Amino acid sequence: MKTRLLLATLVAGSLGCAAPATRAPQLTPIGATGEYRHEPSHMLFPDNYGIFRRVSLGQRGDNTHIVAGYVGGSPRCLAAVTFFVDPVVAGESVTSAFARASGETLMAHPSAILESEDIDPKSPWQRAIYVDADRRVELGLRRQGPYDVVDRAVYPVQCIDELGPKLTEFLPWKR
Repeated sequence: MKTRLLLATLVAGSLGCAAPATRAPQLTPIGATGEYRHEPSHMLFPDNYGIFRRVSLGQRGDNTHIVAGYVGGSPRCLAAVTFFVDPVVAGESVTSAFARASGETLMAHPSAILESEDIDPKSPWQRAIYVDADRRVELGLRRQGPYDVVDRAVYPVQCIDELGPKLTEFLPWKR
C-alpha cells in the first residue's frame, strides 16, 4: 500500500511553451539501496514495484529536484519509466507545466506523433500518448501540492497487451 501511495504521488518530463525551463541541469547520482524517501516531497521510490526495477536515482541541483528511472518487462517488451519530481514553478498552471513537459518529451523524441491527450484545465492530472516509429511514449503530469511529478514511459508499440496491465499497476493512467 505504501508503494501504491508512492506511485499515486509520483510522475515525470517537460519543456515547450514560453515558460522558463526550471530543470536543474546537473544530475548527481543518489547511492540509495532499498526504498528511498525524498524528504522535501515525502515521495517514496521503491527498489522494485511489480515487474519494474529501479535502475537510477539522481538529484538535479538542490535536493528538491529528483529523477528516478525504472525498467521492466520481458526482453522482447522492455519498458523504461522515468519520474521527474520538481517544485511547482511559481504562478505556473498545470496546463503550462504539462505543455513544458510535452515540449521536453518532443525534444527527446523529435519524430513522435501525438496519438491522444487527456487534458482538463481544472484537473491536477494531464496525460498524452505519442507514437515514435515503433515505440509508444506515454507522458503524464500530476500536481502534488508544491510539486509537479512527471512520468514518461517508453516501450515497443506491439507490447501494449503485455505491458498495459503492468503499467496500469505502476502508473495511475488507464490504457
